[in-house]
Amino acid sequence: MKLHNSFFTIATLLLPGCLSMSKQEKTRDLYANVDLHPNLMQGLQSSFFIEGTWPNPHWWEEFHQEELSTLVNYALENSPTLHVAQQRLLAAKEQSQIVRASRFPSLFFQAEDNWQYLSQNGFTHLLNPSLPLNGYEVDLSLAFQYEFDFFGKNKNRLLAALGQAKAEEAELAETALILTSALTQSYFAYLIDHAKKELYEQLCHIQQERLSIQAKLQEQALSSHLPLLLDEEKYQATKQNLLGIQEEIEVQQHQINLLAGRSPDAPVTLGSLASTLPPFPLPVDLSLNLLSRRPDLLAQLWRVEALAHEVSAAKADFFPDINLAALAGLGSVHFASLFQSSSKRAGLTPALQLPLFTAGSIRANIRQKHALFTSAVWEYNQMLLHSAREIGDLLSHMRSVFAQKDLQQDIVAKAKQRYDLIQHRQQGGLENTLTLLSYQEELLHQSLQELSLLYYQYALTCKLIQALGGGFIANSSPLEGGS
Repeated sequence: MKLHNSFFTIATLLLPGCLSMSKQEKTRDLYANVDLHPNLMQGLQSSFFIEGTWPNPHWWEEFHQEELSTLVNYALENSPTLHVAQQRLLAAKEQSQIVRASRFPSLFFQAEDNWQYLSQNGFTHLLNPSLPLNGYEVDLSLAFQYEFDFFGKNKNRLLAALGQAKAEEAELAETALILTSALTQSYFAYLIDHAKKELYEQLCHIQQERLSIQAKLQEQALSSHLPLLLDEEKYQATKQNLLGIQEEIEVQQHQINLLAGRSPDAPVTLGSLASTLPPFPLPVDLSLNLLSRRPDLLAQLWRVEALAHEVSAAKADFFPDINLAALAGLGSVHFASLFQSSSKRAGLTPALQLPLFTAGSIRANIRQKHALFTSAVWEYNQMLLHSAREIGDLLSHMRSVFAQKDLQQDIVAKAKQRYDLIQHRQQGGLENTLTLLSYQEELLHQSLQELSLLYYQYALTCKLIQALGGGFIANSSPLEGGS
């Protein structure tokens, strides 16, 4: 054994406080909450955001869609994905109970009935010739075992298991948030696709009417064949888009039912769409409370805490294991004498085991646990930066999409005015039907573009709510504790 190892063992025996990682050690490389104030102020300077509070836990109800609320509530009760996360949480909690049990004494009852035939020339019979060769050995006993946790190994293992359970609890909240966000986005995509389908059907009807007029003009030699070919091409393209929208509707229906935990072809009731969404409320304490509002960040922080305790538990392997075992019971080779006082027996076995040479396995285990801890710290840092970028990107996208939606709404209004004017002129004989149909077709195309931007509004709003934690609030954080 190296001399250095001996000094290290003695030093650790004299300094048990060095085992557990201090709060400063745990948080040394952790990034503080990132500064989102510039993005927040830039958003509030636009008319698309207002100062407000964090999303509430039932944020989907703010859209005032009864069918959506019914779907989300059903999904929270029946989604297989959510049930898997719930069982992982249950398994983690039970694992912490298993680890907790190691900190308590264990007591076992043992009953044995051993029949045996002894050799007449065997050592046992030679010592006691009067002992029957054919007989029973009956044993009833209580066994007691306890490991003294002087150096905190079992305590740190328990804290690590509790940290993992806390991480799974936050992961369950994150799973529910992802589920509700995806379901809400799919539901609004379903509504938008139905609205687009109606517009494409109107567009097909208009283009079919144009084809009929162009065919008559071509038959009477009042027009060339080229406009007819162009209108046929546009009509076929519109029918193609209509087929694509119908496919999207069916796929979205399947997706909604999958997320809700229902049969793929279960009917989905259509709700009403708002013409535009109101300004989004942004919490002014965005940078300060982001950690406590994002379940994924909190889950990773609990993993960091759990791995810190695993490092401390690994250090305890340098210390001696001190155990106490006790035995009390009855033993006899005759059933008749089993419960006599002369059959009682007892034993007490204190034990100490100190590692002197382990070929570096203890040190390697500590380094491995510390590497996993450090990796989890930097993974948390990366997640925090990603979260900040995600929120910043969403604020930028929303400002752009909301502004485009306002402009597109004006474009649609002007296209409607042009169509109404041409319709009035056509009724007065100043414009022909082909011109009227062209303006009506343009109005429908602009309305389709407005619907696309409306969906982006809904989708980005859902994504931002998810990025803000969707109403999650942490009950506790590992950063709140001591060393």
